[in-house]
Amino acid sequence: MATTLTTDSIEQFQQWLTARGRSANTAKARGADLRVFFSMVGSHTADEFEELAQDFLNEVRKEKAPRTIERYIGTLRNFGRWAGVPDALSDYLGPKPAKPQPHPLKEGGGGVDTMLNLCRSDTHRNLVALTGMVGLRVGEAVTVTHDDIDIVERTIKVRGKGDRERVVPVSDRAMRVLAFTLAHRRASEPRLVPLHERSARKAITRLGERAGLARRASSHDMRATFATEAYAATKDLRAVQELLGHADSRTTQVYTGVSMNAMRRAANAVADPDEEVA
Repeated sequence: MATTLTTDSIEQFQQWLTARGRSANTAKARGADLRVFFSMVGSHTADEFEELAQDFLNEVRKEKAPRTIERYIGTLRNFGRWAGVPDALSDYLGPKPAKPQPHPLKEGGGGVDTMLNLCRSDTHRNLVALTGMVGLRVGEAVTVTHDDIDIVERTIKVRGKGDRERVVPVSDRAMRVLAFTLAHRRASEPRLVPLHERSARKAITRLGERAGLARRASSHDMRATFATEAYAATKDLRAVQELLGHADSRTTQVYTGVSMNAMRRAANAVADPDEEVA
């Protein structure tokens, strides 16, 4: 008799993922994908899984972004392995996402400084420093505690994606921002940025608006600004990869490749050969 797959299977699948070393956040995200899947296809047997998964993907790819479809494919392939259909979707071709472009602040480090000067609390100053001057993801920044910072070595222990830990150096400039909070440690609050991740993201966007930046700022723009300037100053891809905590150097290359401005100048030069390329 074929196994029946229902929404109750999601929790068992998540436990299977975490037992194999996947982080709780990864398991949660995969569960959210499966809830969308089951809402469209309903309960079914394992024998029906691949056909229904293909139908689901063919339907949602009409309106979802390529990266979302790629994530769904990964989730469903793993779910198939758990459900006893290990080769499910092995030859399914997903859409090719466009080559990602970095989105550093147009103002560069100057924009980060302007936002920093407009902060009205140590919490927001620490947030700007950790994302824009150390290059942390906002989800990493809100977990940093006093105990994670080695003042003598001037380093921070960071808990990144997949529960991977890394130790990154802190510049003198960033340490000066964090120094006040470090000197006035409160036993009741071990974190340097005591905010929920969503609140932290909103805070960065609001600071960008107050700073009058050229475009709307997101938390990842802060990290992209740090990465772009770090590579421009050193041309050391490997060092920037370690700073950002990227498992694959190709992810780092998103920040260090040819910039959109450089490509635009080249395109304009072709359109107007009399214009000098900067």
